[in-house]
Amino acid sequence: MQADDKAISTTSAELVHHELPEMHENLQKVIYAIDDLMAEQHAANIMAMWRVGELLNEIETNPDNYLTDEQKSRHTSPSALLFNVYSKVYTPDQFNMALRLHDNYPSRQAIDALINKRCPTKPNWRLTASHVQMLLTVADEGQRKVIEDRCATEAYTTKALAVELTELHGKDKKKERGPVAPKGLKQQVYDLLEHQRKFITRSEKLWLCDDGGLYDDLMNAAPSKLTDTIRGYMGEIAENFEKLRHLVEIQRNYCGQVFARLQNIDTDSAAEESDNADEDEESFKSINS
Repeated sequence: MQADDKAISTTSAELVHHELPEMHENLQKVIYAIDDLMAEQHAANIMAMWRVGELLNEIETNPDNYLTDEQKSRHTSPSALLFNVYSKVYTPDQFNMALRLHDNYPSRQAIDALINKRCPTKPNWRLTASHVQMLLTVADEGQRKVIEDRCATEAYTTKALAVELTELHGKDKKKERGPVAPKGLKQQVYDLLEHQRKFITRSEKLWLCDDGGLYDDLMNAAPSKLTDTIRGYMGEIAENFEKLRHLVEIQRNYCGQVFARLQNIDTDSAAEESDNADEDEESFKSINS
């Protein structure tokens, strides 16, 4: 470790423990060592995520370097293959986050500058991977830089940063659209139905039509037209269909629960009507007797 890093670490430990009673020299060394290790861990987590993004970008940029001849002939996406290998360990969202990190901080100098941000009054503060994950939700580069600097200057915890970003995104949404009245239950159900109808209609007319849909066009396209961008889109489409498959199954289960409840309500209503009819008949008999 360099001398200036050690000075920061020592100052950090002293700030953290300045109200504690005098400590043995060996315990002070342990405190300094833990502080160094924690700082290294935060930096390593961010750098590891950035390196994953760097590798994924390399695959996207030069896909032919990572495919067999057979896979090339089938226009396979190397990213899709890689995501499939890790599907039981990491989610596509984790890989996409790594890609976004590398896209937003494309050079080693840029990512090092982010990792090395410090708070002038609290040298023990470190930017964590959780901080970075939240910062990546800010699309505007200039706006994100302002928040990065404020995050370091004020030694934001992840909770404090989340509050600021919630306020920021809330303001952005207000700019994009005016006040909207809360939707009733009937409108929410109709919205879901309408989204289903649109997807089914577009699937039948655009993507899966009998006279040659999107997939036929892709299968018959000249290799020169199947650009890296198209391959990247197809990889993401394949991932999204996997998500949809899971989400559709969940929603089908919920629909089953709703229909079961509706059936119970109908059964209870029928039984109640029958009981009321029996009561009315008994009343009628007692009046005429």
